[in-house]
Amino acid sequence: MVSDHEKDFLSAYQAHMKSVYKELAQLSKMIDGNSEKVKKDVVVSKLEQQLAFFKQEFTLLVDTNQKLKEKFKPFQDRVTIAE
Repeated sequence: MVSDHEKDFLSAYQAHMKSVYKELAQLSKMIDGNSEKVKKDVVVSKLEQQLAFFKQEFTLLVDTNQKLKEKFKPFQDRVTIAE
């Protein structure tokens, strides 16, 4: 009788461990998939930061260019008159 209970217990334990193993395998796949998404999110975030930086630099360069044009316009007018 103890032997039958032992066999039943081992059988139930093996079945349970198989289901635990399957669940662990599924969770492992999910983690791998999520880590790829996180990596992509990090890359996208870095690219967005770079884009914001370059937009800011572009705006600064445009403003600086405009100021320089205004600053040197009188000299340009003098050169044009002298010719």
